[in-house]
Amino acid sequence: MKRKIIILLLFLLFITGCYDYQELNNLGIVTGIAIDYKDDKYNVTLEILNDKKESISSSLEAYTISSDGTNIAQAFTNVNEKLDKQAFYPHTKVVIISEEIAKNHIKDIADYILRNQEIRDQFYLLVAVDTSSEDIITSQQEDYPVVANRLVSMLEKDYNNKNITSTLLFEKNMNTLLNNKKDIVLTTVYKEEDNLKFGGLATFKDFKMQNILTNEESITYNLFVNKGNNALFSYQCNNNIFTINIYDSNSKIQYKNNRINIDLNLGADVIYNDCAYDLKNSHTIEELESKFNKLLKDKVNKLIVKLMNDNTDILGLNKVYYNKHRHDIDFRLLNYKINVDLKINKEGSIFEVNYEN
Repeated sequence: MKRKIIILLLFLLFITGCYDYQELNNLGIVTGIAIDYKDDKYNVTLEILNDKKESISSSLEAYTISSDGTNIAQAFTNVNEKLDKQAFYPHTKVVIISEEIAKNHIKDIADYILRNQEIRDQFYLLVAVDTSSEDIITSQQEDYPVVANRLVSMLEKDYNNKNITSTLLFEKNMNTLLNNKKDIVLTTVYKEEDNLKFGGLATFKDFKMQNILTNEESITYNLFVNKGNNALFSYQCNNNIFTINIYDSNSKIQYKNNRINIDLNLGADVIYNDCAYDLKNSHTIEELESKFNKLLKDKVNKLIVKLMNDNTDILGLNKVYYNKHRHDIDFRLLNYKINVDLKINKEGSIFEVNYEN
């Protein structure tokens, strides 16, 4: 009797597996979405995984399909109808929007995605600069056959090296934006020949893109949100360079004594000492810390001035004021004071490098 039960269970598992396999075969797995706006129409391009079986092995590739519509819902409906399979969106990793979308139509996109139960909000939202988002998503290469995977990999690598990108998912950004107390930033992506690269962060006011930060400004901004992973800053001595790596940052922004107080506490390692400073000397270390405190304070101040000129409150200064007084204020009217306290890791600075031949 037990043997018959076991055989029956194995049979049920077998036929269930076949059923699931057949269901998966009928799905077009969407990994990336590109959205443009041109000629008064929305254009949607989907990147879809394609299982291409060969004689010896199978390789995973992707293809794209596009369509347009007078509104975003119609554009998605039209592109879905072009598929010979059912579009499956839960595995979407990136959504790329053009500058035109970012400046004038992002609210329509956000509203559609938030209402569409088929699209999960756990993806990266990127802004294509100096090209269409379709041009980005169709940049498949032999070494990078799935553009969405390539972009995610680049984001993770950039976050750990250059520190100019934002790795917040769509859900987090929308929660911040809908709060109406703090503006957001989005990572920009552009195409240089056949290579995809990230640029400075795009800043927003409500649902409209305002400007694009430089790489240096993006790194400075990320000191406030990303805890300073591998942020490099250099000090020039004559014609030589002294460079530190920020490995830890803690920021605090609070309203006190009728002003916004911005505090940055940073930990840094020395990674390049072309100036031949004596790093064993504690007075030298203190002098370098003072120089970088001044340098970084100046960079933070320039960033804030730019944000005020662009009217984009990505540091959440109004939110800090609101939490104190329970009413909003134009953050550009706030007085502020910046304090930077950088400490150089002395244990990591005990070795001297001899540059003489």
